[in-house]
Amino acid sequence: MRKLFHWRSWRIHKLPRNKVLRAIGIACAVVLVVLIIRAHSPRPGTVPFTNEYNVSLIDYNGASVRFDTFKQKPLIVFFWATWCPYCQSELTHLGELKAQYGDRLQILAVNRGESRADAKAYSDALLLPPGVIFLLDQNDGLFKQLKGYAVPETIFVNSRGEQVVHQHGPMKPQDADQAVLQIVQ
Repeated sequence: MRKLFHWRSWRIHKLPRNKVLRAIGIACAVVLVVLIIRAHSPRPGTVPFTNEYNVSLIDYNGASVRFDTFKQKPLIVFFWATWCPYCQSELTHLGELKAQYGDRLQILAVNRGESRADAKAYSDALLLPPGVIFLLDQNDGLFKQLKGYAVPETIFVNSRGEQVVHQHGPMKPQDADQAVLQIVQ
């Protein structure tokens, strides 16, 4: 290897030193670009959450909440409805997870197609700890965009913007705990 970079070897092989060094520099630059792209692209087996970051929904106070506010943070998006028999226990467990993880975990509880009054009355009755953000998807647009088909529906997104788990239907508390560990780490 040392002989390759010795100035006499360049002359023996009739290779111009500046062109070889330029080629090595370009190769290093290409490798660096590939490494950067791989570091910021979803891993195999995960689904990017990038299009959903462009969405904004309305909270109970009528304020618009943009999903890109939660970029680079572990995020749970939970779709629920007042008529869902499983949603009460899952919302309660999500409240416990929020209390346990605090600012290391963001939870968006998105009500599907119901009025603000009905959704707020239901969630207020649960007496959840603060921190769970309740949003309204009154036209079900986000739910359809995410190809949802069950209630409850839970999506776990890591800080890289990858959907790690997309649970259609009810989820056991221990499964939710495992999914949270996958996105918080």
